[in-house]
Amino acid sequence: MLGRSGKNEKYRREDTELTGDCWHTFPGDSNAQGVDLSLGQPYIQLGSAMDAQVHKVLLPQPGVVGQSAQLECVWAAGSQGFYSVRWYKNGEQFYSFVPKNSPQVKVDHKLEGVSVELEQSDERVVTLRELRMDSGGNYKCEVMSEAPTFKSSFKSENMTVIVLPKAPELSGLQNRRPYRVSDQLNVTCTARDASPPAKLTFYLDDQPFGPSSTRVTELRTERGSYPGVYTSRTRLVVPLSSSMVPSLNVKCVSDVERLKDKVEVRIDVEENTGIGSFFYSGGSRLTPCLVTLVLALAAPAALATVPRCPS
Repeated sequence: MLGRSGKNEKYRREDTELTGDCWHTFPGDSNAQGVDLSLGQPYIQLGSAMDAQVHKVLLPQPGVVGQSAQLECVWAAGSQGFYSVRWYKNGEQFYSFVPKNSPQVKVDHKLEGVSVELEQSDERVVTLRELRMDSGGNYKCEVMSEAPTFKSSFKSENMTVIVLPKAPELSGLQNRRPYRVSDQLNVTCTARDASPPAKLTFYLDDQPFGPSSTRVTELRTERGSYPGVYTSRTRLVVPLSSSMVPSLNVKCVSDVERLKDKVEVRIDVEENTGIGSFFYSGGSRLTPCLVTLVLALAAPAALATVPRCPS
């Protein structure tokens, strides 16, 4: 709605996106002239150089549950200075900085999911205490110019809040004896209680085995130990080769929004040598007759009793 305020009148409009009123200005640079609609006479427009301007909002990307977060508003006061700085989450105010409101210059408005550390907050930076799962959302910084314009400027950004998993775990590795060439390495990696679910990648020494590898099976994602979090499991099955002797580094990396953790272990790998390895590598395919023959070859004295194997 337009209304008069005097001889060199200014026109205001209600802006539903802004908390305070904004003086109506005409397009052009800071030295442009407007027209008094009632008198048909020019007046000097209140230019942008006089008013506060918010340039950008800087947020953690992502925020992490359980950790603090600093929200930064980058702005310039203009020649008139500023009246207030206010922060909103999803359109609801949670922090205000008003220098003239002494002694309560800084106010935490106690919004659900947002807890402000007032001692570490000012007109430029707001520090949030431990983030929660409901701390994510759209954060807006609004700076209002000082009188006579009280013009508002704002910028906003979205902040995603994640839950990092517990350190990944490896299971299925044999501990009783070293691995041998031609053994199957069958190992499962688990990352518990993450949001969103963690992505898992195996590494054998420096060679990655991701979800696209035929050696990898992504197991079903399950609900975690409390609402909103998930447990991921991935299995790797690889035959061991001579190139992996004498040892192999097995590593699993969890990734949630580019924040990573890992678990790794080094296993011993031995060559197959001697008759024991012959039985171990192919025993399941040996017939009783061939077993007797191999034993006889190992003990010449038993040659007299070697049976004739059918062809």
